[in-house]
Amino acid sequence: MDREITRIWWGPIEDLPGEFYQEKTPEGCVNVTIYSDGSRVYDKGYNLSEACRSHINFRMSRCWDSLRCGDRDP
Repeated sequence: MDREITRIWWGPIEDLPGEFYQEKTPEGCVNVTIYSDGSRVYDKGYNLSEACRSHINFRMSRCWDSLRCGDRDP
């Protein structure tokens, strides 16, 4: 049976514990996930423009407002 691969650390590269540090990281990446088999996944974070964040926040607030809550009618 194969060993299960698990996530052992994830977060901002700047907070990476010393035992996981590597010299080379992809340019522009801010986060890393390290797995038990030694593999890594880097990402550039969730960097949206202010206009896009406002639009998403507006849409999400409309979704929340449309949910029924307790005795309140829609």
